[in-house]
Amino acid sequence: MFRADLPAAIEWQCNVCGDEGVISGWEESPFDLRLPGNHTRNGPNHEIFLSDELAGALRELTLLDVECERLVYRMRSSGEDNILEASADELDELLGFVAADANHEINPNRRRRLDRAFAVLSDALGTWESGGGSDSSDSAHRSSGEPGPDARDITGRWNIVEMDLWDSEALDLVAPAFIEFSSDHRGSFGFIAVTGWIDWRISDVDRFDVEFSWDGNDEGGHITGRGWATLGDAEALHGHLYFHLGDDSGFRAERFRK
Repeated sequence: MFRADLPAAIEWQCNVCGDEGVISGWEESPFDLRLPGNHTRNGPNHEIFLSDELAGALRELTLLDVECERLVYRMRSSGEDNILEASADELDELLGFVAADANHEINPNRRRRLDRAFAVLSDALGTWESGGGSDSSDSAHRSSGEPGPDARDITGRWNIVEMDLWDSEALDLVAPAFIEFSSDHRGSFGFIAVTGWIDWRISDVDRFDVEFSWDGNDEGGHITGRGWATLGDAEALHGHLYFHLGDDSGFRAERFRK
């Protein structure tokens, strides 16, 4: 049980051994995960309804900073679900940590839970950014089984020909810029001195075909992020790449021709 309205003195009891006690003096300590009094959110608050399984996956994250720890441990119970309250900026930051944890997780069951949590949170953020409703439930997310027709069309290698932040000459600095989606829900990309490895899923957001998290490096420095892609006209692939706590850029790619 996690509560955001804790009293100054917290009484506890072990339901196994019967030991009990009182915790006091925790306010403003490193263990105080409440919002500081002068904290202001960037943008309006939204609510996401999460199952116990997905809420538990978020509480087990090992790479969170203090602000995202506060976000996760402020979750409250509605009786049936766990309610995560966040602004779009806060959720975007949390997504980066979920992606990083998932990409480094070797336990397949925990990785599936983290992938599921990433998909649900990413869908919610996409809905908010597109002006949709403020609430999201993980029960509405589509299962990521075999790729549908659109996803099958996206699989393969694509040459990145345009990006918002860099000109075409810079994109091909080290090697021709590309992005690739394989049928096993993995993939990769490269441009300038950036390389990344993709874990993609079919998207429930109408304007996306696939969404993905990625893990990579930039001139030897470790970086992570997320992104989406969708088929446009004339066999063109349009998408957006987000660097965790960094830049983001749209891109256009064309089918690789041998």
